[in-house]
Amino acid sequence: MFCDHPPDEKGPVVRQKFLDATPAFLRRLPALLSCLALTLGLLSTSAQAQAPPAADEPSEDPNRKAANISWNPKLTFEEWKGLDKLRFIEFDRKLGSASLTDAEKKSLLKHLTNQVYGLTLEQNVDRHAIIIDNITRPAEQGTTSPAAREFLYENIIKLVDGLLKEQPPQPPNVQYSLVLLVSRLNAKPPNLTARPQVPAQPYPQSQQLLMKVLLDQGMPIVVRIRAASGLERLMRDGDISTVDKSNIGVAIAKALEQKVDNPLARKWYRWKLVEGLGATGRYEETGYRPVMIDALMNVLVNREDDWEVRAAAARALSQLPLDQKTNVELVNYEIVRLLHDLTVAYNASDKTPPSTWRWAFASVFLAYKAATAAEQNVKHWGLMHLNTPRGRDQISSAYKVVLPVAKPFIETQALRPIEAARVNALAEWLKTNTVTDRKPTPGSSDLPNPPPPVPQAVQQPAGGAGNAGN
Repeated sequence: MFCDHPPDEKGPVVRQKFLDATPAFLRRLPALLSCLALTLGLLSTSAQAQAPPAADEPSEDPNRKAANISWNPKLTFEEWKGLDKLRFIEFDRKLGSASLTDAEKKSLLKHLTNQVYGLTLEQNVDRHAIIIDNITRPAEQGTTSPAAREFLYENIIKLVDGLLKEQPPQPPNVQYSLVLLVSRLNAKPPNLTARPQVPAQPYPQSQQLLMKVLLDQGMPIVVRIRAASGLERLMRDGDISTVDKSNIGVAIAKALEQKVDNPLARKWYRWKLVEGLGATGRYEETGYRPVMIDALMNVLVNREDDWEVRAAAARALSQLPLDQKTNVELVNYEIVRLLHDLTVAYNASDKTPPSTWRWAFASVFLAYKAATAAEQNVKHWGLMHLNTPRGRDQISSAYKVVLPVAKPFIETQALRPIEAARVNALAEWLKTNTVTDRKPTPGSSDLPNPPPPVPQAVQQPAGGAGNAGN
């Protein structure tokens, strides 16, 4: 089952507990306490003895069942709980040794295996986030030695890899949490006092397992989405080589060829994949094949993809180091064509859901002007800030017709129709600036070339034209 927003870090959690109190709950606290006092007066001693466990403890109710899940537990709940009680003393507090003895390694591995295998238990179905934190938090604490951290991470990947290979397979929610665990491993903690803040640095050796999951079409699609997110984070925040980024980019481009039947699943999967290609920082792999730029251009012009996915491809293209060898004019032209088609579809729609249109128009705008000064001037993201003179005049002229259309979706809350004059300006620009060379690079194949749109009067929906910005 998929929702209309990207999968979060919790994933497809069954009956996930929310451990943090909300402000609304705090506002209702006095009334709740009054009700509680009345209720306690009616409860018998035996009923009190059957009170549910605390929020940070697993339920021991033998009748708890998660429907439609075929479990494949690696140990019993009693075994897991018995060892979990000793975790703080025998695991968390034993990670400071500069060099581990064989006995220490054996003890740490015993507790690590217990925690990872705890994810396979039905009784822990709503404790996955806690278990993952119980594994990653001690490994990342400042008192943990590099040797202990490396020992833990190497064995986490081995344990996860073994569980993902099992037949019969672990259920999808367990597979998701296993991949989430690997993608959450950090080689360095975040630096929150720095300005700007420095995010945590992902563990570079996680890439092989994440790529394996990504390319395994037998894996549930939500698990592959999680792997794609982990690889993107690794390239954004990790300390990995350009060769590693090239290999990941090739794997992501290959994953774009996978067939996904569920339309919503296909949308989120391809969205994460194109964002990952933008994070490679390369338009070609180490063998000089233009794998990344060709994959993104094919998504950009693919009318079977959702608007958000195509717009994300436009933004990802603007994050690649486009140079004199790339057909910058074609990239720019196809982004303007996308915006024109998006605008026509938007005016003809009922403007729902609003997030679809806002994401798409905002992404096209960010394809020209990146979000921060550092992204514009240091990373050279956005077509207006490319570190190459090629196509500069064409990009500047395109931006003049792009800005009036896209800017209102960033600056205003109301979703108003787009004026016919602005739509026609896009069509006129496309007609005037037709690109005859349809290859993104000299080594690419030709892109399909539908005829440019014909400028025409646009019938405005009821409510009149929008004048939200310039």
